[in-house]
Amino acid sequence: MAGAMKKEAYQFILQKMVRGELLPGMQISELSIAAELGVSRSPVRDALSQMVSEGMVERVPRYGTVIKQYSAQELANLYDLRVALESYAAAQAAQKITPEMLERLEEACERINAIAQELKKSGNGQITPEMLSEMFKQDMNFHLIILRATGNQLLLKSAYESRLMTRIFGTSRIESFDLEHVAGVYRFHCEVLKAIKQGDAEMARVTMARHISSGKEGALKFVAEHQLHQEREAFDDIAETIISSAGEI
Repeated sequence: MAGAMKKEAYQFILQKMVRGELLPGMQISELSIAAELGVSRSPVRDALSQMVSEGMVERVPRYGTVIKQYSAQELANLYDLRVALESYAAAQAAQKITPEMLERLEEACERINAIAQELKKSGNGQITPEMLSEMFKQDMNFHLIILRATGNQLLLKSAYESRLMTRIFGTSRIESFDLEHVAGVYRFHCEVLKAIKQGDAEMARVTMARHISSGKEGALKFVAEHQLHQEREAFDDIAETIISSAGEI
């Protein structure tokens, strides 16, 4: 029972991180999470302890538990790992994928296109939380189908974990996604899909590497802008303190 509650708490927190409700640097309230789940703090604490060991969150003395903030270099390393693993997987999938898996791959691709078309019709091109959730789901489905097609469980586990980390610590904010972004993901998926359908292992490898490298570029740009914003806020706070102090003299 305790193990099941810990697993539930872990998945609940993880999904909040994936959806961008809990962002890097944010404090996690054990009490709030426990209240939302209707459980005691114990399974929440156990789930967070597991996340600490996995490098997702960290304990800050006299403050609490916060979502870990990855440096630009750490994030770049995660994307480089994904390039290596998933480009290899795409090449393998081009040779091993079954007709049933190929059909599911096409479906995942078209569902992302449907989101792009819905955004286009909306006029403002701004994604909603519901669209973003579906976008994440279908993007993950697309890549997991390719990974499963390899038949390599160790590869699947390693690539899934690295994808999850880049999602959480890269661009999980809703404002990072618009029509241009979703349409770009769809185009890349179409290129990968075409190569796999044709059984062209080398083209599948190259297009997948290009797809993930494009994501890396966007994530690093987002992290740099977010860091600059934080630095400006810190500077403004210091300046305000100095001005207030000067006024009291």
